Amino acid sequence: MRRLTLLCLGLLILSGTARAESSFGIQLSDESARFVYASDISSGQHGPVDMEFGLFFNEDDDVMGHVGLMVRNDTFESPLVISLGARAYYADAGNAPGNPPDSSVGAIAIGGELLFIPDNWGGLGIGVHYFIAPEIVSFGDADGFTEYGVRLNYEITMQSSIFIGYEKIEAELEDGTDLEIGDSVVFGINLRFL
Repeated sequence: MRRLTLLCLGLLILSGTARAESSFGIQLSDESARFVYASDISSGQHGPVDMEFGLFFNEDDDVMGHVGLMVRNDTFESPLVISLGARAYYADAGNAPGNPPDSSVGAIAIGGELLFIPDNWGGLGIGVHYFIAPEIVSFGDADGFTEYGVRLNYEITMQSSIFIGYEKIEAELEDGTDLEIGDSVVFGINLRFL
């Protein structure tokens, strides 16, 4: 398990291109860890398109990965940064005793992220994210999938920020039960590279 985690983390770091703007985020809670690497693969007229890779794991030996494409309106004139797109998720979850049986969860979710950072707040911002996959685009043992959260963000520099927030990740299984993959207060950092 640890070797798989280290291998996936290494692939996330090495998957970007040298010329593209990229970011690396680390998110921790008392029960879980998440790593997300994003790289700008196209800079269009309406904003960059980011490809992202994520790895989540918790103390119950649940593991979840995702790959996503997000279009971002990242401009210096607006205090509102909006990202919209899709993510493909796969999770091996339900491994803790007392949970629903070990389940394979796959989903293609749509959603987005919103970050509000006004100039007069001195680098402080509020962010939310929400991704949903109904039954028609959920696979394996899943009949639905959602991920959502809220965070308080603080930009230390243009290239680094810290945050604290709440995040919930859950899947509705074919037998009608809900499988909780993540549900906790999280703390993290985000680093951006040019």
